[in-house]
Amino acid sequence: GLFTRFWAAAAFIEMMVIVYHHPPKFGWAGPGHEDPLFLGLVMLAIALRGGGPYSLDRRIGREL
Repeated sequence: GLFTRFWAAAAFIEMMVIVYHHPPKFGWAGPGHEDPLFLGLVMLAIALRGGGPYSLDRRIGREL
């Protein structure tokens, strides 16, 4: 990925806004916030770890 940490951090912030503004419904009545919460935590992990050994960021030698 290119600018992997930046985009993952932006997606993490977006997912946390979604979790905050869409509280879960009672019981099985409606969709909860598990999916955006899980995706937000995955994006946080990617933002902390980086794009990996095969990302374009590492290839050019600069990670954001």
